Amino acid sequence: IVKKRFLIIAAFFSFLTSFVSAQGTNESQKGKAIIQVFGNFHSGFGHDNDDRGFERDRSYLGYQYDLGKGLQIKGVMDIGQSDDVNDYHRIAYIKNAQISWKTGKLTLTGGLISTIQFNMQEKFWGYRYIMKSFQDQYKFGSSADLGISASYKFTDWLTADAIVVNGEGYKKIQKNDGLMYGLGATLTPLKGLS
Repeated sequence: IVKKRFLIIAAFFSFLTSFVSAQGTNESQKGKAIIQVFGNFHSGFGHDNDDRGFERDRSYLGYQYDLGKGLQIKGVMDIGQSDDVNDYHRIAYIKNAQISWKTGKLTLTGGLISTIQFNMQEKFWGYRYIMKSFQDQYKFGSSADLGISASYKFTDWLTADAIVVNGEGYKKIQKNDGLMYGLGATLTPLKGLS
């Protein structure tokens, strides 16, 4: 099963690479690198004074490419420290491997996608959380998962969305059989209030 999934994923990315290459060099097509590095400097006080230094907690490395006509592909690696490793080794995961299509007020996304509730929170605040968010800490969902989502913007103040995912997150693609479903609505009656 693992071999079959790997072959399907490899064939999908081969197709996307061929499709992008066949499109030529149109001015409306563009891509951009995604590079985000999260780190800190910390220092202890008193008997913990030796606990100090620079730390790189997590890095996101990827690429996003607009194919034109509302199609976009995105691939992102998440590099961080695993909870299972007690030293300073880094573990890399595929965080996103998705294709999106936006037409008018409708957006469809499939693959290893970002989940809507985490995206909304991070875009609203504009910052990354220092600690795990409430949703992440208590396993109310993952920031990315394998599945499909759709959102529709009815007005400037009302957007509805639906998502169907495996429910395992991006670190465990499919551990158990089954799917998770979600429906949501975002109300933005005033600028800065959601």
